[in-house]
Amino acid sequence: MSLGAGDEDTLKSSANEVFKNWQHALARAFERSGAKRKDAVDFAAVCLASVEGAMILGRASGSDEVFNALSRQLEKIVG
Repeated sequence: MSLGAGDEDTLKSSANEVFKNWQHALARAFERSGAKRKDAVDFAAVCLASVEGAMILGRASGSDEVFNALSRQLEKIVG
């Protein structure tokens, strides 16, 4: 399945590695804060997806308000 990002294998592989590293680092931080492993991995995925989505929305709207909303809501989710 393709999400329209093109088929450049090297670029996709590099991006995948970066996102996996970020998710792993975030998950470890959540675990150190007391989250169970599965929850920590899920929280990390939600955070990354949210931030990446906020970047797209912020650029499209020309506003950083989406980041303020994201910050408020993620604080409620992950404490």
